[in-house]
Amino acid sequence: HAQSLIPASHVGDATLTLKGYSQSIYESNARDKFSTRLTVLQSTLEADTWKWYGEFNLAHADDPDVEVLRQCYLELKVSDAWQVRVGRVFLSPYSTPAVFDLETVLYPRSDQFYARAWGVQVDGNLGNGWSLSAGLTGDPRAQYDDFNSFSSLTLSGRLQKEWASVSAGINAEVADEYCIGSIDA
Repeated sequence: HAQSLIPASHVGDATLTLKGYSQSIYESNARDKFSTRLTVLQSTLEADTWKWYGEFNLAHADDPDVEVLRQCYLELKVSDAWQVRVGRVFLSPYSTPAVFDLETVLYPRSDQFYARAWGVQVDGNLGNGWSLSAGLTGDPRAQYDDFNSFSSLTLSGRLQKEWASVSAGINAEVADEYCIGSIDA
């Protein structure tokens, strides 16, 4: 979990928070060394009916293949149960591996996981333990600074049911070149 880097501050009616974390991975096949894959800075400015969220990966920021801007969106609270996000969002089926992260001939496995894209997303509670997250975004394979990503659209969604201590979900991601789905519990 991210740790607070500064105490929460008030900016008008909104609250500003700044958090961060780092992730290192032990690589036994690379002469027993640790590799820092993520050094994440998260900033949030939140009021009663809206929130601005930004998430940046500062590890290897000089590498053009690393997604520096992970998420950056404005969230509008439509009701107590529903939110709409506009900006660079995490795709709705968060447990579905992106097709380009699967190890295949067409998409060899890489260190990067492209699960974010520019677009719009709705997220909410349907009642009785059911929730829905759905989004329409540009191509998640495009870099964060490639604003031509909307030449290919991606529709993603997750329908989830929660019980006392268990949850299960159905995930789907549909684009021009692929269609994937999964069920998890």
